[in-house]
Amino acid sequence: MSEQITFPRDLKVDLRVNPVRFMLDASKKCVVPAENTKFHVIQLESGRELYSADLYPSDCDFGRSAVGDFSKVRVPGTYYIKTDKSRSYPFRINNTSFSVMT
Repeated sequence: MSEQITFPRDLKVDLRVNPVRFMLDASKKCVVPAENTKFHVIQLESGRELYSADLYPSDCDFGRSAVGDFSKVRVPGTYYIKTDKSRSYPFRINNTSFSVMT
């Protein structure tokens, strides 16, 4: 039986990413509330930060937001994105068949 990984409950889950997966060489973006200025890509299993970058302002379907581009992340794995007050649900980066996180 595998060990279940839990998230801290002190962050809002209001970062938006593709919930299914990203291909290794594909464009990868997240949409976050506009008040954020930086984001971090965190490896789920280890809690290690793999990548961080600045967000850029954007008007999109979700209203005034900030967008982050993490297309440089090309290491297969399961991740989540975090800012000072928010995080995403976990997502995968790989080149295998589509599967929804459970």
